[in-house]
Amino acid sequence: MKSLALILIICSFNSIGVNAQDTTYFYYGAGMGQTTRQTAIYIREEIKLEEDKGYIIRLISNSTGLIYEGEFSSISPDIEHGEVKHYSNNGTLVEIGYFNNGYPDSLWRVYNPQTQRVDTIEYSKIKGLIEDGALGTTYPMVYDHVGKFPSFPDLEDPSLKKNYKDFNDYIAKEHYFPVMGRRMGMSGLVHLTFTIGPEGDLHDIQTATDQSPYLYFEAVRILANSPRWIPGEDRGRKVPVSMQQTITFGQ
Repeated sequence: MKSLALILIICSFNSIGVNAQDTTYFYYGAGMGQTTRQTAIYIREEIKLEEDKGYIIRLISNSTGLIYEGEFSSISPDIEHGEVKHYSNNGTLVEIGYFNNGYPDSLWRVYNPQTQRVDTIEYSKIKGLIEDGALGTTYPMVYDHVGKFPSFPDLEDPSLKKNYKDFNDYIAKEHYFPVMGRRMGMSGLVHLTFTIGPEGDLHDIQTATDQSPYLYFEAVRILANSPRWIPGEDRGRKVPVSMQQTITFGQ
């Protein structure tokens, strides 16, 4: 993830523009169970846009104000399509990004409270990588067992902007748990398979995990941005090798 100055997130605070046709309200209590207006903790606004251009959905806390706002192409099922924004309990904009027909896309900006800077996360190519991985392997033959397995490079170099002790350390430092995933109580394991090619690049990233795009897109992004590995070898030749990795998202 890359960092930008805090001013970027502040400049994006304005709400999504609305040319509304009608608005429907839903009321929720603790645990997001539907309730009455009088006892509601959260209010969901569904704003239908004119000319069938989709919807704006806002989630508002009675105690802290706006906590979510997003563009949707449809509701029931909810399909996010366009800009989305997430706010903290004190009203600070903490995440802004884009969806393309229900899948994270484009550049996301995320406020990091530890550094008080804005991290940028790129999802533009992730859907394509998932689709390409589902089509099958890049190589006519991929090895499961070799004389020398691929290894993550030694990146303990002071000249590098980031140092990683090993692959698990890389995952821990690049791992991001999307705001909506945390708020919806999402957690679990994303199991991934991939191939380390003869040049050390990652190919054919696949996941059979039935998880929200919030989670498995992030898992694929982490792998896709991995530094080049030291390739595996068999009988003195560099060969493509099948690998597995599990990434945990916990509360």
